[in-house]
Amino acid sequence: MTGRPWPLDGTARDPRHHRVLHLFSARWSYPADATAGRPHETPAPWATAEALRKVAASHQGWSFADGFAGLGHLERQYARVRDRMPQVVGESIPVEIPGASSPDDGPSHVFLVRLADGQLSVCLSQCLGSPLDELPAVLIATLDGGPQLAMRVAGQPGVTTFQEAVHHAVSTIPPLRDATHDDRSPRLLIGSELHTMLFVREGDEDALQADDGVLVRRLLGRVADDVTSLRDDAIVRPGEFNRFAGHVGAIRPGASLLAGHAEPVCRNALTSAALLVGAASLLREVRDEAYAILGDVNEDLAVPRHRWSATGSDPFQAQHARLAMIDITVAFQIETHLDIRRVVSDAYLVAFHDGLAGALDIPRSVQATHDTTARLESAIVAASTRLTTRNAFVISLLTASAFALAALVLQVIAT
Repeated sequence: MTGRPWPLDGTARDPRHHRVLHLFSARWSYPADATAGRPHETPAPWATAEALRKVAASHQGWSFADGFAGLGHLERQYARVRDRMPQVVGESIPVEIPGASSPDDGPSHVFLVRLADGQLSVCLSQCLGSPLDELPAVLIATLDGGPQLAMRVAGQPGVTTFQEAVHHAVSTIPPLRDATHDDRSPRLLIGSELHTMLFVREGDEDALQADDGVLVRRLLGRVADDVTSLRDDAIVRPGEFNRFAGHVGAIRPGASLLAGHAEPVCRNALTSAALLVGAASLLREVRDEAYAILGDVNEDLAVPRHRWSATGSDPFQAQHARLAMIDITVAFQIETHLDIRRVVSDAYLVAFHDGLAGALDIPRSVQATHDTTARLESAIVAASTRLTTRNAFVISLLTASAFALAALVLQVIAT
């Protein structure tokens, strides 16, 4: 694999393997380091993360839009928005997962996906040869390890971790390697948002539709036990993906499953997931920045030097600017990813995108972010008005005192 993930690489699906893509959010953070006074992972400040996003955006990779070459109307539509589509950046790192692999499995890789604004996500791809009903146990073994999942990286001795494989992938991007080369720089750490995409191998479609779809619920919910009855009201089945016999498509928070679909349909689904996982990750950073702004305002109110200003300037000008940047980020780097039909008009893409956005709860989170920032803006304006009014009163007292003192001095001089 040279940087193009299946199903965008143009290769035919291996009928022996299920293809699994785990898309993880990622964020620039300082790792836990007791010697540096950091008992826990510390997210990098917004300004630092934004600077690193710009560095990542400057590096050109392989656009997902290129995976639609030769597909007629899809090629034309994706070509128009090529620079706005996700890109695979850096090298794809071949790995082996000792605790979640079998002799029947194909290769696994770790690689990075970049959105147009520079937001990075991490992808772990697997080719699994296990029987379909054994896949839940394999997925559990893979995902329970989290960032510390044991791996062997091709060309490196010994066993390392998933997180270290991600650092290796970052080091293959020259501008990011140069920007984060010292111990004081933040590192790209695997985040908490995750979406697993399971592309079932050909021939297993009937098993998914048997027993009222219990196996689908086990796979999406990662339920290892061979239960005969399992309800999951969170699962959404987009109509476009279930119109024909042998076609299965299902989405729930954290996972989606496709079976029996042609490669272009799978490519659309992967593009959608890459856009939305990156958007969900950025929403978390926006929320953290809003809390940081609130903390700075409270801290400034407690400092005497912010109680009045002789110039009458807004004491919270910097916080207003940071809130404005949040609004711009939400509008142009998150909300624009929700209305995919204005970007690429394809029934399969729109159906999957809408279902996944709802499963990830992004529309509600966007509205909650707008409400939070609006209240914070109102609170800052109120505090600023209160301080400005106090400033005017203090300045008027000082002015009156100065005039009285000047009159007294003139009277003394006159006598």
